[in-house]
Amino acid sequence: MPTLATMAKRDAPQFLVGGGVLTIDDERAQAAAVTAGKIDFRAVTHGRYLGTPLAEDLLPGLSSAGRWNAVGEQDWGVPDHRNEGIEVVLVERGRATFGVEGRIHDLRAGDVTVTAPWQRHRLGGPHLGPGLLHWMILDVGVRRGGQRWRWPPWICLAKQDLVDLEMGIKDLGRPVRLGSDELRAAIRRLGALVEDPTTRGWASDAAIAINGVFAALLRSLREPPPVRATGAEDRVANFLRWLAEDPVRCTAAWPVTRMAKECGLGSTAFTTQCVRLTNQPPRQYVLGLRLAEAARRLRDEPHVPVTRIALGVGFSSSQYFARQFRHRYRCTALAWRRGGTLIAVAP
Repeated sequence: MPTLATMAKRDAPQFLVGGGVLTIDDERAQAAAVTAGKIDFRAVTHGRYLGTPLAEDLLPGLSSAGRWNAVGEQDWGVPDHRNEGIEVVLVERGRATFGVEGRIHDLRAGDVTVTAPWQRHRLGGPHLGPGLLHWMILDVGVRRGGQRWRWPPWICLAKQDLVDLEMGIKDLGRPVRLGSDELRAAIRRLGALVEDPTTRGWASDAAIAINGVFAALLRSLREPPPVRATGAEDRVANFLRWLAEDPVRCTAAWPVTRMAKECGLGSTAFTTQCVRLTNQPPRQYVLGLRLAEAARRLRDEPHVPVTRIALGVGFSSSQYFARQFRHRYRCTALAWRRGGTLIAVAP
């Protein structure tokens, strides 16, 4: 687990606009989620964001790069904020609500968001859904309106390509797009590197990966947006939505083979789509629905024994229920019933 750097707000970049001053995200929401164990978090930073601090002369301009893995519905989100640099985010698995300049977008697996320096945006509506997200923030030296972008010297795209890339990023009409295979792969390569920034040659590998992200992004911006395939993914999404809409449904026996059959798929194909949509295998997804229903009944039906509730939502024994409830929410069922707070944690 990387060390979490405390943000140095005193020397953080500021943006002068009119008579006002804009500052960057203070990341309190993320910090609280990491501390509570709600997400598995990995990142590198130059000190103004959460993550493992990089040496000052190592990839100057890279403000932050990382990924988080959120399993299950979250009770937090990232409110309206601004970053000093270009932010690129990939939703690899799961879903999220993304707001930019007052417009709301529902993100699904494979979507990429691109925001320009100091552009107002948010993640969560207001809370996040489950998902695996990768991101990168690159500072291009913008501190005033209309100021020329200054790319770090280790960004090696041709001059005209950088001009085209800047124009594409500034196009407010395209903040979200389904990422091309090349772009998604490039962002994943960078995400893998944040696991251990101390390995020999890390800076060179990271510089190559980041240049690859921007080269792939430029090609993606120059071409017609890819079209999301319909069919299996939509069938699985509709089925999972149907399962979650009625608490009684999730209490029935749902082996993977039965769920797959409902969607006209084999077990392997169904499992792949379920992980892509929910960031969880099918059994874990159903388990989460049952635990959430149990939590509701514990509060709404205070006189019903815990064992009866556990069996009523589909658990085979009270012992197995107690173990899973405590693992997922970091408190016992009785503590929750008495007024405790549920804290969903990453497994």
